[in-house]
Amino acid sequence: MRLLTLYARARGVPAALLGTAVLAVLVVAADTWLSRHADLIRPAEITTIVLTALIAAILVAGTLTGADDALEDTTPLSWAWWRAGQLVLVLGAAAVLLGLAGREAAVLGGPGAVVRDAVGYAGIAALGTALSGATAGWAAPLAYMLVTYATAPERADGVAARIWAFHLQPGPDAVARATAAALLVAGLLAYSVRGARVR
Repeated sequence: MRLLTLYARARGVPAALLGTAVLAVLVVAADTWLSRHADLIRPAEITTIVLTALIAAILVAGTLTGADDALEDTTPLSWAWWRAGQLVLVLGAAAVLLGLAGREAAVLGGPGAVVRDAVGYAGIAALGTALSGATAGWAAPLAYMLVTYATAPERADGVAARIWAFHLQPGPDAVARATAAALLVAGLLAYSVRGARVR
């Protein structure tokens, strides 16, 4: 138990979960304000969902690296299982917090979309961390969001467009959900095996 506690602290897990809890509270508070301005809810809805999920994923990404990731190579522990377990548990806790906020916040259109987007972004963050190191952990989902916002069509009818802009689709969209799940699986596998790439 002590090793688990030390590992969580070294990775900043408590701070990430606290930050996600604060984010969830802020979303509900913003929803209360927006509910008094009905004309703003619809145009603000997608942006709020995407930004909430992005911030949550960046908080999760912050837990994917430690002070010295090269030290993992000097110990006999099976770090792949530790990394996988950590990512699943931290993202799971963040998803629960966002899901609860989504149930309370009409601007999020329910918990489905924001949780789906956070899962997809976290997968991208894990891939970035495994391939390019700590900086890419938070930069990869941010860059993806900016590029897709600039290039995604206003109406994504085709499957390819719905995959590319999965985070801009309605919550129940099956293709978007499958894309987010695939990104998480890819990120989880890459991060578990490689860890944070040390240059």
